[in-house]
Amino acid sequence: MRHSFQFGLLGLLIGLIGLPPSAQAFYSHLTTGDITPTGKFEGLAETQILTSNQTGINITGRIDYGLGDSSTLRGLLGFGYTDYQLGGFYKWVPFPDTETQPAVGILAGVLVAKQDDVTEVSLRAHPMASKVFPSEVGRFNAYLALPLGIRNSNGGTDATMQMAIGTKFNNPEWNKYFWYVEAGINIVNASSYISFGLKTSLDDDLGFKGE
Repeated sequence: MRHSFQFGLLGLLIGLIGLPPSAQAFYSHLTTGDITPTGKFEGLAETQILTSNQTGINITGRIDYGLGDSSTLRGLLGFGYTDYQLGGFYKWVPFPDTETQPAVGILAGVLVAKQDDVTEVSLRAHPMASKVFPSEVGRFNAYLALPLGIRNSNGGTDATMQMAIGTKFNNPEWNKYFWYVEAGINIVNASSYISFGLKTSLDDDLGFKGE
């Protein structure tokens, strides 16, 4: 059974690599295992610089809403090199960050985008892990994600895969602001990129808390 699973996973990866490339690929992750407090809103502004396959800049806004102790809803709207992108996501973190383990969860949803008169619809799934590292200058929350997607555009369907590595930083003196730096590495049918983000609470009573 174990060997069958390993061979099946290897076959899936080979199949993904063998799929024909597509010109559109602008995805980013920008989230950790932190959860937005229940009933609260947070806003995140991102500047994404594409560095491979395509070159250009996208500006994207995200709104996160806390649903409970382990889940957050996210809405996304962006413009720039990509004419537009519009999406909705659900983040679930069943395993929180503790002294003995990182936070482990998934961000999943649907993204619709248009570029160069080509419209695509992409089903997204981003398994991820993150870990908080306190320091004298503030709180670093380092994360690793594997953004996966199945998309349809120009009448065809293919798959995308990236690796996203980043950190979220907060200085207690600016406790309502969270800074992101993220690098995306193309694996299959995607672009590599560097993203910078700034997140803040949209509720005045939110202090040093996560997303």
